[in-house]
Amino acid sequence: MHAIWGGFLDPISNKNLPPSEFSPYKNTGNVSTVFHAGKLLALCEGHKPYLLSWEDLETIKPYTFSNQLSHPFCAHPKVDAITGELMFFGYSAFQKPYLKYSVISASGEISHTVAVDLPHPVAVHDFAITENYTVLMDLPITLKKPTDVDGSWHEFRKDLSSRFGIIPRYGNNDEIQTIEFPALYVPHTLNAYEQGDEVVVIATRVDSMG
Repeated sequence: MHAIWGGFLDPISNKNLPPSEFSPYKNTGNVSTVFHAGKLLALCEGHKPYLLSWEDLETIKPYTFSNQLSHPFCAHPKVDAITGELMFFGYSAFQKPYLKYSVISASGEISHTVAVDLPHPVAVHDFAITENYTVLMDLPITLKKPTDVDGSWHEFRKDLSSRFGIIPRYGNNDEIQTIEFPALYVPHTLNAYEQGDEVVVIATRVDSMG
């Protein structure tokens, strides 16, 4: 017996790994789902979302928001319950910009996309939103070039700092306020809110990743 498709720990040169527009790995669409603007989407970071039938959960097609989607869709987008907007990001291991951030209107159209300046590619799994801001994370899990992958495709760098970037919801790269901490990783965020002049993020935290 053998796997039909490889996974993240398999070399990218494996011919069983079908490349897509954003990633050399198969789009499994099995990390999470989000329902927004009448669309049910199945998500796997690094790829386009899959549009599902909300009646029987059948896969319809990869969804590109009328060809507006210009970067991978993350596994944990955030929906503002007040405005109906949806925020998401996507990272790349291949070329700059290594991170892009977008906003989708309540009606389902991508209304804002901005490239975020990062010095090197990193794996970013989650983020947070508040009423006025989005908190993006530049954490020290660096990504290897596709040609260099032999076993693990990432590396936890204790010599790098963890950076949290606070950007206005419709802001640009120049408006990001960055706060640095010693090396740590945030697997998931739980909540975020504004308290006076501060942005508070509640999240899980680990000091290293194997």
